Parts: sequence; structure tokens; C-alpha cells
Amino acid sequence: MNRCTSIISAYFCKDWLEGRIQNLLEQSEVPNIVAVALKDSEESKILARYPEVTTIITSDVPTVYAAWNMAIKACDTTFVNIANSDDRLSKFAIERMCNALQENPSYSLAYPDCHVVYELNGDRFPFELGEGDLFSGCFIGPVPTYRRKLHELYGWFPEDYVVAGDYWFWLNLQVNGVKFLHIKEKLGIFYDRSQNPSIENNLEYKFSNLTIFETAKAQEYWKKERDAKLL
Repeated sequence: MNRCTSIISAYFCKDWLEGRIQNLLEQSEVPNIVAVALKDSEESKILARYPEVTTIITSDVPTVYAAWNMAIKACDTTFVNIANSDDRLSKFAIERMCNALQENPSYSLAYPDCHVVYELNGDRFPFELGEGDLFSGCFIGPVPTYRRKLHELYGWFPEDYVVAGDYWFWLNLQVNGVKFLHIKEKLGIFYDRSQNPSIENNLEYKFSNLTIFETAKAQEYWKKERDAKLL
């Protein structure tokens, strides 16, 4: 049985989806792959060519976090890996993140340093992530792997969030005492489309004001929860 499932929200990503799947299938430890896509979309047609991928078809376009929840509920592995369609992993990334968590049972989420590219398959620039207090900013990065049981303990990604639902959930974990393991090795590639004039399908940049609002909203909510625990 595989240890890890990589989850893909496959909406508006036809230009990157096939490369994403190939990248996962070329891992030294190939994960299960669960993707969620819109009925009759170009993405659903791409996924139909890959019997290795478990595909969930939807009749409309949910939030990213609703799609992630659907995918996670369809998997039964020990670990879950976030696999955004336009990010990539080094060949040994899944294996090393899973090993790190197995070898360090007091930690429940592993996140590696990354490279940044400004064009898909373009020049790589090192991107070292931080540590410490998530209330100072999100340092988890784009390709974390974590224990699936965290959802049984602390719930799901908030489906009413559009861009900062992952940050909301990471804050949830921190407030509840979950430990994060920083792997100081560049195992991921983050495609930064902020300098690309065609960013209409990049939620973080399309809804930059919403990103600020949802980030503040998540911080306010979990600060109250944290403070209540201290009383």
C-alpha cells in the first residue's frame, strides 16, 4: 500500500496538468494521485488518459479547498501531499518527506525549501522557507506533506475561503500544538506567475485584496481560539 496521496485541484490548468501528473508518476516513490475536475472540461479529458489517477468529476467549479477536501476524503493513505497543478517536485521529494515524518513521529507536517521559477521550466532561483510563528506569516510553502489523520482530529480546509484556506488550516494545526518539520533541502519548484501578464487563473494574484482580507480573517479567528485556550 502506498504511503502518500497527492491531491490536485484540476481547474483552469490544462497547460500545466499533464506535466504535473508526469512529475508525480516519475517520483522515486510514486504516490496515489487523486484529482478533482469539472465535467467535460479539457482537464477532465487529460485526466481520462491516466488510469493511474483517481478522478472526481464535479458539475461546477468549487473552491480549491472544497476540491481538496473531496480528494482527501477519497484517499486512505497515511500521508497527504498538496500538488498544485503548476508546481513540481524533485524526483525524491515524496519519498524524503514521508521518510522524514516516519522518522520523526512527533511531527505531523513536513515542508521543504523550494526553487522559484518565473516561467514554467525556466531558470530556478533558491527559495528558503522560514520557521517559527505562523501568525507572523505563512512559511509552510507550496508542497507540504502531512498526516491524513490531522483531518480526523482538527477538521477540514474551510470551503468558504477562496485563497487563504490552507493558511487557515495551518494556523488551526499550530494552535492545537501540531509540530511542523522544516526540511532544509530544495525539494519543490514553485511557479511564481506574479510577473506573468496572463494571471487570470491564478487566484492569489487575481484576488490580491481578498488574500489580504482572508489572511487577516484567519489570523483573527485563530488568535481568539489560541487566547481562549490560555485562559
